Amino acid sequence: MHMTRNPLTQRHPTRTSREDLLSAAGEGDADAFLLPVDPHRAALLQEMRSDFAGHEGERGVARVLATGESELIREVNDEALQALAPDEEQLRRLRTVGVASLISVPLITRTQTLGVLTLALVEAGAPYDLRDLALAEELARRSAIAIDNSRLYSASRAAIRARDEVMSIVSHDLRNSLS
Repeated sequence: MHMTRNPLTQRHPTRTSREDLLSAAGEGDADAFLLPVDPHRAALLQEMRSDFAGHEGERGVARVLATGESELIREVNDEALQALAPDEEQLRRLRTVGVASLISVPLITRTQTLGVLTLALVEAGAPYDLRDLALAEELARRSAIAIDNSRLYSASRAAIRARDEVMSIVSHDLRNSLS
């Protein structure tokens, strides 16, 4: 059996244990969250999770939601953290988490933006680059398609149930009206 390796983990063998995945979505069913191994960072990220949803900032999730364009911050410095944080408390938390590199890409369907997929490298090392951004964009594109397909399937199932109920009532009424 031939096995292929993910380009991210091939370049960064231990990256998967150092990544934080945050998705701030406009709707709850598109919301996802993967926690880091460090429990302290996990607690901070849980606290921060909802605070970025309504934030209108120059960078990060807010900008990607507003523009629909991906963002790569190769090296997150204090200036970038200040642009990302909606307030002083979030700035403190971001500094504590230690975000070193950041990618944010929109989850776009045919008709709307569902949310943002954000990948944050929290330890120093090789920062995210354009190859990582391309991979994140493809992951976001496929995820958005899967979410959209799931919604369409649910809507079609609901329409079939409604049709079946109407047909049952009409059929019953037609049989009884002739008696």
